[in-house]
Amino acid sequence: MRSFAGRRLSASPLTPHCRIRLKRSERRPSVFRALQREPTLISVLVTLPVSQFVRLLSILAVLTIHATYTAQMNYRTPETAGLIDFIGVLLNQLSRFAVPVFVFLSGYGLAIRFRDGQSLFASAADFYKNRMMRIGIPFIVWTIGLLLLNNRMGWFADLGIAGSLWKSVKTLLWTMWATGADYHFYFFTIILWCYLFFPILIRIRLGSALNYTVLALLLLLQLSYQTPSHLFFHEMGIDRPRFPSSFFFSWLFYFYAGITLARKDASTERVDRPLMIALAALAVTLSFAAVFAEYLYRNDGQDPGNFDHFHRYTIWCYAMSVVWLFRSLNRPLDSFLHGSVASGGSGGTIGSTISYLAGISFTVYIIHTWILRVLADLPLFLKLGLLFALAFGASAALDRLLSRRDAGIVRFLRLALGLPA
Repeated sequence: MRSFAGRRLSASPLTPHCRIRLKRSERRPSVFRALQREPTLISVLVTLPVSQFVRLLSILAVLTIHATYTAQMNYRTPETAGLIDFIGVLLNQLSRFAVPVFVFLSGYGLAIRFRDGQSLFASAADFYKNRMMRIGIPFIVWTIGLLLLNNRMGWFADLGIAGSLWKSVKTLLWTMWATGADYHFYFFTIILWCYLFFPILIRIRLGSALNYTVLALLLLLQLSYQTPSHLFFHEMGIDRPRFPSSFFFSWLFYFYAGITLARKDASTERVDRPLMIALAALAVTLSFAAVFAEYLYRNDGQDPGNFDHFHRYTIWCYAMSVVWLFRSLNRPLDSFLHGSVASGGSGGTIGSTISYLAGISFTVYIIHTWILRVLADLPLFLKLGLLFALAFGASAALDRLLSRRDAGIVRFLRLALGLPA
């Protein structure tokens, strides 16, 4: 196993985060050259327990969005919509920070890992290989499985062997690029786009003109594909190129903002400022009010169209306000997660429970739609409660069942299911 600078590291599980100082003469250039500096003890603003807590909130929010879809549909018909449907729509829009914040956290976490000298990737190729194992394997396995199950891949008698193979390959590639084999698989594509650009973005020096230029360009790209930009372009008679909603234009700003803020946080001392917490909380409140008001106005008993997804100016403000809030609350949250003893006096901490649940959240994301289809006709709150319990319960059961991580087939199954390897 090798570090960035190429030195062999101990694989001992007792020292997974040891820091090794290297002489300049021992270093070698690589794609990650900008990060090959002597690791120093640094103060990171958003700690691992807090990021895991926010990650868990994000996956719960994603499940809430999908579970409240029926309420959204009902709300489009005012004559039959009831209070429960209104509450469902409220919860749906309240949860819309989920994917933008999760993408931000992905960039933040990767940047901290590399900046803190804990990465074991010697090159961009090693990084891509690792990320493809973690994200690519479940994406490919589940996509192929679902396409076969739905008879969209496989043997087609009228096409023969060559025709069937060609159609299957085209269907697979198009599905992974544009639509997703299941309605939530767009997230795989988003993350893979972000990982593709990571080795380039991480090399940009913090605070440089290039740093701010790239941030500004990515923001402009993102805003140009957010609602209501489509109305402005229509008025000007400009036909924008069309891309899937998972295309990097719509997401890479969040990812690079995470990278930039992580490196900034790692190089500065944090000072507790209660006023900043209050302002961040106010920003979250006001931005969500704008999100919900916009949705209600655009819905008006009909399909809200482009105003019912993540790509909205109001969602951008809401998501970045949530980022501001949890960064401001890091110290009290971190203290709570480290110091709170779980109920029952067993000695376990709330933080360790959250850490475990966050660790299996990728599996929860992959499998929850299958559970939701079974629960689809249940009342809203019963459906939400059962979805949370069954999705996390099934993921934990799979984690326990496939606990022998050293076995080859078990390791592959864990990767395919999105479990920690």
